[in-house]
Amino acid sequence: MSFKINLLICFFILHLWAAAGHKIGIYEIKKGDFSVKVTNYGARIISVLLPDKNGKIGDVVLGYDTIGEYVNDTSSFGAIVGRVANRIGGARFTLNGTLYKLIANDGENTIHGGPKGFGHVVWKVSKYKKDGPHPRITLTYHSTDGEQGFPGVLLASVTYALEDPYKLSVVMKAKALNKATPVNLAQHAYWNLGGHNSGDILSNDIQIFASHITPLDQHFIPTGKIAPVKNTPYDFLKPRKVGSQFKKLQNGYDINYPLDSTEKLKPTAIVRDKKSGRVMSLQTTAPAVQLYTANTLVKKGKGGFVYQPYSAICLETQGFPDAVNHPNFPSTIVTPENPYFHKMLFTLSKIVVVPVLDSSKCSTFAVSDTHPSGFLKSPSIAFLRTNQSVYLYCFSVTGQNVGVYEIKKGDFSVKVTNYGARIISVFLPDKHGETGDVVLGYDTIEEYKNDTTSFGALLGRVANRIGGAQFTMNGTLYKLVANDGVNTLHGGIKGFSRVVWNVSKYQQDGPYPHITLTYHSADGEEGFPGDLLVSVTYALKNPYKLSVVMKAKALNKATPVNLAQHSYWNLGGHNSGNILSNVVQIFASHITPVDQSLIPTGEISPVKNTPYNFLKPREVGSQIKELQSGYDINYVVDSTEKMKPVAIVYDEKSGRVMDVQASAPGVQFYTANSLNQKGKGGYVYQPHAALCFETQGFPDAVNHPNFPPTIVTPGKAYVHKMLYTFSITKYWNSY
Repeated sequence: MSFKINLLICFFILHLWAAAGHKIGIYEIKKGDFSVKVTNYGARIISVLLPDKNGKIGDVVLGYDTIGEYVNDTSSFGAIVGRVANRIGGARFTLNGTLYKLIANDGENTIHGGPKGFGHVVWKVSKYKKDGPHPRITLTYHSTDGEQGFPGVLLASVTYALEDPYKLSVVMKAKALNKATPVNLAQHAYWNLGGHNSGDILSNDIQIFASHITPLDQHFIPTGKIAPVKNTPYDFLKPRKVGSQFKKLQNGYDINYPLDSTEKLKPTAIVRDKKSGRVMSLQTTAPAVQLYTANTLVKKGKGGFVYQPYSAICLETQGFPDAVNHPNFPSTIVTPENPYFHKMLFTLSKIVVVPVLDSSKCSTFAVSDTHPSGFLKSPSIAFLRTNQSVYLYCFSVTGQNVGVYEIKKGDFSVKVTNYGARIISVFLPDKHGETGDVVLGYDTIEEYKNDTTSFGALLGRVANRIGGAQFTMNGTLYKLVANDGVNTLHGGIKGFSRVVWNVSKYQQDGPYPHITLTYHSADGEEGFPGDLLVSVTYALKNPYKLSVVMKAKALNKATPVNLAQHSYWNLGGHNSGNILSNVVQIFASHITPVDQSLIPTGEISPVKNTPYNFLKPREVGSQIKELQSGYDINYVVDSTEKMKPVAIVYDEKSGRVMDVQASAPGVQFYTANSLNQKGKGGYVYQPHAALCFETQGFPDAVNHPNFPPTIVTPGKAYVHKMLYTFSITKYWNSY
């Protein structure tokens, strides 16, 4: 009977709140296999679904199955807590000479804004976009003057947004309309990267970028001191297991850490779950973070699973607790003139563990990048100590910031972005000394994210096409993601060109300008087997030489690898029109013919007496009318040298010459046949506006045993070198 009465009361309360004008609902924002569900009851995150290292999707936040359970929740699962998160001692404070008495709901103190704080009200959904380029939801709440004892009318909002790749942004704002008032909003998700029902988090590794805490009294109210963590169980400056010093604590972690960084968006913490391989990196604009390990949790949650103490980690970025009663703490007072702003950025990724004895062993794929204080700028390397040894964890953080990096040598300049490891500009002089950009591309990173042409990209795991989007290796049939009819092109929908690479080395100028980018491709990504560590180094050499070195290492399974650099070259300048008058020579006497779907037939045919014969230099357009649309074919390079002469291109108007050499056995010659794209400076690129020389292994080699193999095994690394040499000449014969 009591259960029925409670249920009726619950529905009555829900009815009243809904009648106030805001219906309670559940809203999903989704980007590929990354999904977050939110309810406007308490502006709560109720699920976060993402893949583990094996590609298995799991929910990594604790919660309930029904809204009714959230209404009765005492744990603040996933809630936006406020008006003031954490505790206020004695449920009171004095502001501008006035004593404000709040509603106590934690003994004599107020916690998370009172019994009807922001986690127990219905928010209004003001903006909502489920998917597309910018999935997001904005929720707003009007907190009245005197609500829970707080002064003044306050307008609060929170925006949850998904960003590429696997980033969850949380932006909290508040505006005091008529009175000064304390504001300290926090997002209170309970994280378990192994899965909400995977047990405790004591074996999780955690690093917190904070060298101090704010100690508490017996009621969890700050004493006002700021104490160092050195030689205490609270020291997580170096990564270690959550439970490694639990015995020194009374009941787990529930403490505020003032963050060390003075940056606007501060590195806050990194959490790693070894079993799932998931890693969560957190940044914030707030001055502090509360670490809480769900110490007293005993709660029936999703799917009937009973959550026990230490089932989750909470990382609640915030202002200092009880700051209204401690003048030495950063102020949390918001006035009508100074609105409140608080951003969090969760970056989810996967980790590959490589036990080594020193960091140099990891330098090929990741190097530590530190602040002057010694803390990691980005979690590309983390150290974990045991009694026996030091382990260096090299991993690719999928949430690296996207940037543009220039390498420069005199009047020779190349710009690269780590989105897709792309070359986005190549500037060099023509025969008149005028510098011009000789690769096609866009003006903004956003345009590259929407790109379908692979402008300047590093293609993989397997460049070019795989017929039927499948192959058999060692008796196992692997089915890939088809993105070109029934075939796979350039590694799939995402491939390596639509991921964010880690910048591991960068020297802008000097004797050896270069940049090295790295990427960890997970087992099962786009259907390919095994974890793969990939790197590309772009470097400038004298005179006017651009070197491209692509490397890959299979960590645990054999896998096909065929990387290619896909720049679109127009030596006359990216906006100079078509390349049909360019003179080209290709050092290859055979091609691999293709069927109507552009899949190799398996034959290797001579170019003699065909339009494909460029053994002697001639204009690109001289026989193009004999082809259906233009050139898009793989040439078998004749040379058996380690660095093979591949091709030479000459543009008479500019006088520029490009010589291409490579260690790969083939080169795809492509004349941008179907191009119709608005590019740099608004210029519209038309068909035949560029040449591509994609040195590579043979296309679809995994399905043609007579082609050179493209399989890479854990014991044998992949290396592919290209060398572009630029020069100027007035006449082809003089070159």
